Amino acid sequence: MIKISQLLRPESVQFQIEANSKKSLLELLSISFTDILPQYDEHQLFDTFLQRERLGSTAIGQGVAIPHARIPGNMETIASFISLKNAINFDASDEQDVNLFFALVIPESSTQEHLSILATLARFFREEKNRQKILGANSSEDIYQILCRIN
Repeated sequence: MIKISQLLRPESVQFQIEANSKKSLLELLSISFTDILPQYDEHQLFDTFLQRERLGSTAIGQGVAIPHARIPGNMETIASFISLKNAINFDASDEQDVNLFFALVIPESSTQEHLSILATLARFFREEKNRQKILGANSSEDIYQILCRIN
């Protein structure tokens, strides 16, 4: 079982960022990943995130979304987290705007690992107390510490 601390780096957590649409959020995520892993093309990541969202929103409800992209040639799963200053419409089934985004870039062939990570994240974010801890955080470092405790 992969731990979130193996996927997430302190520099890939962004706190109280401004985005005004799904598209601008996906652009920010793409930039976030290419800042960490410059071998990836920002436009390819954006297009892949956007294609995934067209299949159906990755918003899981209660103000949380888990955007993810399968990238050919990618050898490892990596994560990025963004909390927004103001929630945005992300086409959530519960119709709540979203302000917490835990994003993943996944190897194209990684099916079981991918599903396991998504299930772990969904369980964590389903708990009100966990969402409140993140919403009550004062910095990116605080959020990073909270997220690294996810099992």
